Amino acid sequence: RSGQLHLSARWHGILGFPEVEANGSNDLWFERVHAEDLRSLRAAIREHLEGKTSCFLHEHRLLDHEGAYRWVSCRGVASFDNDGEAIRLAGSMRDITQVRSSEPLAQSLPEHILQDRLSQAHLRKSHFSDFHYGVLCLHVESLPEIEARLGQRIKRQLLREIVRRIQICIRATDSLSWSQAKGFSILLEGFGTPVSLTSVAQEIQRELERPFTLQGQQEHISVSIGGSLAHAEHGTELACPTEAQRALEKARSFEEHAGCFVFIDGVGSAPPRIPSSSPSLDSASSSVLDLIANPE
Repeated sequence: RSGQLHLSARWHGILGFPEVEANGSNDLWFERVHAEDLRSLRAAIREHLEGKTSCFLHEHRLLDHEGAYRWVSCRGVASFDNDGEAIRLAGSMRDITQVRSSEPLAQSLPEHILQDRLSQAHLRKSHFSDFHYGVLCLHVESLPEIEARLGQRIKRQLLREIVRRIQICIRATDSLSWSQAKGFSILLEGFGTPVSLTSVAQEIQRELERPFTLQGQQEHISVSIGGSLAHAEHGTELACPTEAQRALEKARSFEEHAGCFVFIDGVGSAPPRIPSSSPSLDSASSSVLDLIANPE
């Protein structure tokens, strides 16, 4: 409430400064945040102080004493007065630089962070009926073939470029995760209709349909996307991503297409079939969007 920031000795120690406590304005923190991370950090703080999330959770880069950026994970909980106004936000920070640098895709979130955000979104929806969110799951069908032909290093290069292109299509407040087992998962908050979720999927498709330059050669990839909107019948935070995964499996079952998108409209009505909007690609690299109510 006062606008004052208290930084612990531990906070300074993580960044290589003498371990002393300090008080001041929020600029003591924000001025060290990487420019690409500041917007989403402010948004995460604002949403928690407005009571829209159960806790504050964010990963970002901070400039350390030697002028290098370190990845940190921050978690906190606000205290509110009787009028529901936030009066204090207390939390902790830990250094995750080594963890982030060892991940295959440092630009995407670790899977456990995505799960935390899914839990927050599910809890928020249970308290606010006008809050909506959806999940997209994406599988790169041609990834094993490219790895076998060009090697693991080129595969990692391709994955990094895929992440960059997906991030063009989503907002800074959306959450993108990648794992070897599940592929790409995207949490989209504020999307309440099949049309809005489909629009994002189509935009991602258009980006990924453009050729990739790998070892001086242009390569096309094939992608399948499944999606689901959260709704009142979802009992846990796992229901929405589970339905999105089932939709992805349905998308991958269309063997005659290089890639397709299947949306499960959780309320039970089946939207119409929508063809791909990219006429420039041949049949080997085209996509089909097939919107269905149930995966069976």
